[in-house]
Amino acid sequence: MRGLTARGTGMFPVANCTNHSCDPNVASVTRHADLTLELVAIKPIAAGDELFISYIDESQPYADRQAQLRREYRFDCRCPRCVAEGQ
Repeated sequence: MRGLTARGTGMFPVANCTNHSCDPNVASVTRHADLTLELVAIKPIAAGDELFISYIDESQPYADRQAQLRREYRFDCRCPRCVAEGQ
């Protein structure tokens, strides 16, 4: 893209192991000043709960979310939100 300069490659092992949900409990935030990535809680998380991020724009309708996840990530989402909306 015009105006963007590659600055290197990031290794984010915790974020890379975070599964998808259309109702995530964390968001990934990149701090541009030091190029770090943080997972920030966006809902209460109890000890032992799995962390979920959204790989896509979760504000899309169910069918659009499913289509994008199939196309780009090769899976059908079966998170609780998709199960409820797909009935």
